Amino acid sequence: MEESAQTTELYHPDILAYAKNPARWRIEHDAHYIIKAYNPVCGDKFEIRLDIDGIIADTSFFGYGCVVSKASTAILTEMLLGLTIEEAGRRIERHIEDLNSQFAMKENRLEPFRVAYKYPGRMQCVQLSWEALLRDELFRRR
Repeated sequence: MEESAQTTELYHPDILAYAKNPARWRIEHDAHYIIKAYNPVCGDKFEIRLDIDGIIADTSFFGYGCVVSKASTAILTEMLLGLTIEEAGRRIERHIEDLNSQFAMKENRLEPFRVAYKYPGRMQCVQLSWEALLRDELFRRR
């Protein structure tokens, strides 16, 4: 597939909107817990910050990455609010399964990211922060 066709497919207007104005983007946030997401292949790097008080009471993130990874991380940090760690872990696992499925996604705002399965290298962009959380000790011990 041509580079321009890939770019057009991957940069859905919803993805561009989340990347341009991510609601939970904050450099200053003294969080209880910080999880780092890093892709050494492309250099995308984010810190996901969580305040936990029985539930995930506040989230934020900052760092740098492509439009796809930034938008995906923005949705992740919004989605986590109000969930327990166990609920968040299950939702993250479901998101990853949905992305790799041919069935309708349970979370509609994630639908534009599904096209990434056609470009395996870009799937890493979509799942970077999601997988970083699942690998972290906080989520592994749930």
